[in-house]
Amino acid sequence: MERGFAAQPEILRYLQHVADRFDLRRDIRFRTTVVAATWDEAGSCWLVDTDDGARLSARFLITAVGCLSTTNLPDFPGRDDWYHTGLWPHEGVDFTGKRVAVIGSTTIAGPNFKRSSRPRRTPSWQCSRPRSTPRPA
Repeated sequence: MERGFAAQPEILRYLQHVADRFDLRRDIRFRTTVVAATWDEAGSCWLVDTDDGARLSARFLITAVGCLSTTNLPDFPGRDDWYHTGLWPHEGVDFTGKRVAVIGSTTIAGPNFKRSSRPRRTPSWQCSRPRSTPRPA
């Protein structure tokens, strides 16, 4: 099946490739919370304090906060039977023969189920990747 968007494993492989190619991992702190970041005018750099007590300085600060930086799981009956994109298992999920509702605009769920509904509040704008082969007429 040809997909209009890259699946999670493909995106992860690409990000790992870029990180390795440009040796970025040495400058990234994973599982670290920034508790303060202030611009030091005299030193022309950011002073960054982390939750483990470290103080770092950097010319550039990329905060990389977004909707998946903290998972928001509202409390409702049956919540444990739901999957959230922020906690999606790497090994995938078998939805064969199950009814599934994809809430929102996510494309992560995969092709192995019949969508019974897809409610969303506001449509998002997305650009599909170019097709490698022309679509039949």
